[in-house]
Amino acid sequence: MAGVGAAREWGQGSPKARASVAFALGLAGALHAAEANDAARLEALLAPLATFAADFEQVVTDADGLALETSTGRMTLSRPGRLRWEVREPWPQLVLADGTSLWVHEPDLEQVTVRPLAGALEGTPAMLLLEAPGSLVSHFAVVGEGSDNFRLLPQDARSLYQALHLAFDADEAGAAMVPRSLVIVDHMNRTTRVRFTNATTAPVPTPELFEFDVPPGTDLIGEVGRPEPTTRSREIP
Repeated sequence: MAGVGAAREWGQGSPKARASVAFALGLAGALHAAEANDAARLEALLAPLATFAADFEQVVTDADGLALETSTGRMTLSRPGRLRWEVREPWPQLVLADGTSLWVHEPDLEQVTVRPLAGALEGTPAMLLLEAPGSLVSHFAVVGEGSDNFRLLPQDARSLYQALHLAFDADEAGAAMVPRSLVIVDHMNRTTRVRFTNATTAPVPTPELFEFDVPPGTDLIGEVGRPEPTTRSREIP
């Protein structure tokens, strides 16, 4: 019967079966090689960003594209592990990574949340910019979408995000490639688009820029990641 003959032909050990398996393995190998190449290109773009500063505009939209929130501010980065993300409008907020702890200060609520930095950024967009070079591929599958645009898929199924998109362009002086936009899509198809402007790879961040002191009268929630006795505390008038 034709059906039986076809089944035998595709059965174990048949030339067509072996060719099919070989093709599938070859395709998988090619895809893996392409992904590794894309990850290497992204690492090469991120590696020079020892320091980076830019203004940002962040727009959050729902699954239908309706704008939910728009905010603006300034960010400063010192790799690895230090980031100051300061929202200025419409409501002040500060997210600060000091190398060991992640602080979130909401002045309107008179509240500060702190947790150890280790593990706090797992699979998050901030980790793209904060971690040391070479660690990217252990957290994301990287797919190139053009010479300087990348889609990143978290390796951890528990990640809050289903995909990230990072695009680069020349800085204002045309001397270096810098992040120009970051798009984050969560599992509810809510999208956060961040656009960077006035970017520079040569800021002069002082150590105090990445230190946080709890203002008087502010509730502190969480666990400070840095060990005693290096914890520094003073009141801000």
